[in-house]
Amino acid sequence: MINERYERGALIITSNRAFREWPDLFQSPLLASAALDRLAHHAHQIVQRLRATPEQLSDALGAATALHPVYRRVLHMMLTELRLIDEQISELDQEITTLLGTARIHR
Repeated sequence: MINERYERGALIITSNRAFREWPDLFQSPLLASAALDRLAHHAHQIVQRLRATPEQLSDALGAATALHPVYRRVLHMMLTELRLIDEQISELDQEITTLLGTARIHR
């Protein structure tokens, strides 16, 4: 498809994979390289990284009533993990601040 559209018409491709992952997806570094070469030639690349707080993710999960119960449970587990990681990062930040403050006093 990429080869057929190359320099003949517009092509929009979206991906949640980085370019460095494409050789594994194509199962051939040569094919991935050829595809990326054609896509990159005359291309406009728009990269958007979606970021959300755990609260925003919780709101989205609550709104997703049609989501299969298994997926809802997995998402709930991930949100719990995210909250735990966020708490641990905050604790580490506080420890670093304390250590840096102590180091300045001893100088």
